[in-house]
Amino acid sequence: MVLTPLVVSIVSMACGAEQAPAGRQVATFNHQICSAGRTAFKAGQWPSACWRPYARSSPFNRPIPKRPRLDPRSRQIVDRLVGFGRPNPLRAGVADTDDDYYHPTYYATSSDPEYTIRGGSSTQPYAVDGRKVRLPSGARPARGSDHHLTIVYEGYEYGLWDASVNGRNIDVGSGRKIKIAGRGIMGAATAARFGGLAGIIRAPEMESGRIRHALFMTVQCTDGRAVYPASLVSDDECDDPTDAPPMGAHFQLHMSASNIRSLRAPRWKKTILTAMARYGMYVGDVTGSPWALQFESGSTYTSFGYEDRMVTFAKRAHVPQRDGRYVFDFASGVDWGRYLRVVAPHPGR
Repeated sequence: MVLTPLVVSIVSMACGAEQAPAGRQVATFNHQICSAGRTAFKAGQWPSACWRPYARSSPFNRPIPKRPRLDPRSRQIVDRLVGFGRPNPLRAGVADTDDDYYHPTYYATSSDPEYTIRGGSSTQPYAVDGRKVRLPSGARPARGSDHHLTIVYEGYEYGLWDASVNGRNIDVGSGRKIKIAGRGIMGAATAARFGGLAGIIRAPEMESGRIRHALFMTVQCTDGRAVYPASLVSDDECDDPTDAPPMGAHFQLHMSASNIRSLRAPRWKKTILTAMARYGMYVGDVTGSPWALQFESGSTYTSFGYEDRMVTFAKRAHVPQRDGRYVFDFASGVDWGRYLRVVAPHPGR
């Protein structure tokens, strides 16, 4: 039996729905599809907060046990990370600008235009070079110089880096396809070879107040090593690699749920901190800032004439603006040196 998806606005309420901003459509979210193996989404009907990519066994979806085994150099690595400086705030309103280094995701259907990928892996089972894939009309890579582009189609995620859409071709610097119900690793769109959807924070998750996965973390530089779940070493080794985090390092905010709830902080910040405590953060790339997290790129929505859903959330949550951007300062009020620790790498089985 085929069920008709129940599509509800992310901000719909019993008394009525949100009014669309002038010139913008209102995004809706499919609340019936919560399994990673089901991806019946499309532009205008995106996955709700209950959906998360990859299998329950994915490193990104496994909660950290109460007494995890720690990296023997946890304290030194945390001290080095904190020595880089305060984490960069998350920002909304950067979609379609050169400052957008986030990952846009497009959910394709069989009725969307067909494109040929040129470049990327030719190694099975990850091969994308020469493969045909569907992509919704209007979809575009992020404007930042990494030009990330993630396509979800027929049970696979096509994670592409340095992508450009030219006619009916998608030219890429690197890229792989991985199963959307797999482990979320062995991709090629990030330095650690995580999937393009791995660890990014989506607007419906912020609205719901619950993130059920580990977070994607970028750091200033690494020690030149890679540990599981990373499978590739970045070229951006620190000038002095002593005690720097390896690619794939698993950081955890060692705070209890009650301690997080007691903070004098907005709900959205507690949502992020709770995910850091329950699932942690995996180092997946390097950045120009000391360290940072990743929102989903607003181009996921604005490419089709919808308002960036993180901007919509930021307005409703009264997130402050700076230079026309909404700035989510999750760094203040947390003693990172005291509460961060590094969980020992999982054996990968």
